[in-house]
Amino acid sequence: MVFGKLWNESAKRFPLLTLSVTNGALAAAGDVVAQKFTGNDLDEIEGKKASHDFSQTARFFLYGFMFAPISYKWYSILSHRFPMKPVVGNMKRKLGMDEWKVVSKRVMADQFLFAPLAVGMFIGTMGVLERKNFTQIKQNFKDRYIVNLAAGYFLWPAVQIVNFSIIPLIYRVPFTGLASLFWNAFLSFSNSKTSFKEAAKILE
Repeated sequence: MVFGKLWNESAKRFPLLTLSVTNGALAAAGDVVAQKFTGNDLDEIEGKKASHDFSQTARFFLYGFMFAPISYKWYSILSHRFPMKPVVGNMKRKLGMDEWKVVSKRVMADQFLFAPLAVGMFIGTMGVLERKNFTQIKQNFKDRYIVNLAAGYFLWPAVQIVNFSIIPLIYRVPFTGLASLFWNAFLSFSNSKTSFKEAAKILE
C-alpha cells in the first residue's frame, strides 16, 4: 500500500515525529468515537442536540502526540532488558519456550510497572490541559484512577502478548495505537464523567 510505504519512509527519517503524529491521530479518533456514541454531557443536561467538542479532541491528539515517545522509549527498554534470541538471516522467528518466557516478562513488567504510571499520567495531563486546579485534578484521580486501571487489565495484557511477541519495535507504538481506539474511547468517556459509577457503565 502507498500509505504503508510512505509511513515506513517517514519512520526511517523521523521516527519519533512519525510515531507521535500517528499516535495523536489515533487518540483523537478514539475521542471522536466516544463523543459519537456518548454525546456531550453539557448538551445532555441542557436538553440540546449533541455537538462535537473539538477542544476535547484536540486535547486527546496532544496527549497521544506527547505520549508516543515515552511509550517508544519504554518498549526499547523492555527489548534491551528482556532480549529475544537473534534470528539468523531471513529465517522467521519461532516462538519456543524461551521466547514465551521473554514475552511473559515483558508483559508483566509493562502491566505492573508502566500501566499504573500511564493511567496516572493520562489523568494528570488531561487535567492540566483542561486547566483544572490541583484540587480538581486530585478529585479526578480519586474518581477515575482505579476504574481506568482495572479496565485496562481487561484489554492490554492480551494486546501486549501479541505486541511483544511478533511486532517489530518500530511498529509497537502504532500497533497499540490501533488497539487503543476502543481504549481511548473509554478514556474519553471516563474523562468526561464525574463519578466512578458513570465511568464503569461502559464496561457492563
